[in-house]
Amino acid sequence: MNKIKKMRIAIAFCIILFNIQMSIAQQVVIKKTTCTEKSVQMLPSLYYNHTYDNYSKSKSPRMPLLFNIEKLEQNSRKNFQATGCVLRVYTRPGHSPYDMDGVQRQYSSFTIKANEYYCSTPNSTVDEGATAAEISVHLNSSVPAAFDKVGDFYVTDKSIRYRVSIQMIRPTNGPSYPAARYSNISNYVSEKSTLLGLVDEKEINHDVFLKYINGETYVEKHGGYDPKESYGYKTIERNYNIVKKGVPILVPVSRKAFLEALLEYYEIEKANFATEVAEKLKNENDKDRMKILEADKAAYNQIYQSKKARITNLLKTKSADWLSRQVATNEKARENDSKNASNGLFDFKEFESGTLLYQYNPEFIKGKDAFKPVKISVKYLYRYGKERYQWSENLIKNFEANFDFEALRKMLQ
Repeated sequence: MNKIKKMRIAIAFCIILFNIQMSIAQQVVIKKTTCTEKSVQMLPSLYYNHTYDNYSKSKSPRMPLLFNIEKLEQNSRKNFQATGCVLRVYTRPGHSPYDMDGVQRQYSSFTIKANEYYCSTPNSTVDEGATAAEISVHLNSSVPAAFDKVGDFYVTDKSIRYRVSIQMIRPTNGPSYPAARYSNISNYVSEKSTLLGLVDEKEINHDVFLKYINGETYVEKHGGYDPKESYGYKTIERNYNIVKKGVPILVPVSRKAFLEALLEYYEIEKANFATEVAEKLKNENDKDRMKILEADKAAYNQIYQSKKARITNLLKTKSADWLSRQVATNEKARENDSKNASNGLFDFKEFESGTLLYQYNPEFIKGKDAFKPVKISVKYLYRYGKERYQWSENLIKNFEANFDFEALRKMLQ
């Protein structure tokens, strides 16, 4: 056997041996150590970074930024020994673009999940279980809109309803309208839509909202299980906004801007309604239903003209001061039409004493680079309230104390 062949065999054997040793090294703690529920949380954590993540091979321009965030998280544990869990890192470098002020912003995220150690059977081996704590950093995540992106209504007969988008004119044979841009009204948010899911619903209020959008505090929601049960732990989820100092992520929508957005939307509704009617007529053979569709076409035209005239008149007759104030409108897109038909999907008549609306701050989202972070949020959750999850509380307390939040803020410059 020649020397080159012997060398290749030796190298291959070393690689196999190394992989076996690594496999043993990674499993020795969680596979061969006997445990009790009390002692298992004191076992040193295993850490798996992005090299175990398929996304790590991405060529996205966002990856260097996500790796920097990964280093920030690692540094936060420099003088801290994590225990009781397997730490696994996941990165999502860019997907699901959405419209933010006419730019298709790319959302991406860094997440580290802490999967608890648990005794698979009493006094037996340790295994990797469910996620009991999680830290994530989100770049350019969207704020939930105040209104649903689609809705339905009827015109003259409840048996035929029309489902339309509020975002843009449905493409048929041509591009969407406006090309690559959603309607302004579909981007408006409310205090409730911004905070819902991030904070206990009873805690949603104006003061909490203002502090959150200005990055002055975190918001928090709680969950838990019956403490009488064996799994009686509780959960906390906290959410931070990282903002440029003095620049809130959201600003009020003026009445003038909202009225102008309504006029834009009415053109979208008109076009989408026409498409829906045409498709229904094309596929309808029942003469009575065809009569309803034709009646709907004529009736909707009157609805469109009436709505447009009313909004146009407000823009012409209301004072500059009235138009400059923040709009406060009805919370739902359309009235309940169980008894009477609504005037299309949107027909707003209240602008002064309803739900306050907000939009992305133009100063906050300057620039047209879809990959540049203009909005950063941090979320972490953990279990507590039971001795078994003391490690979870310790991990999060260390993160709060030692993670460099200011380094995240500098990424927005």
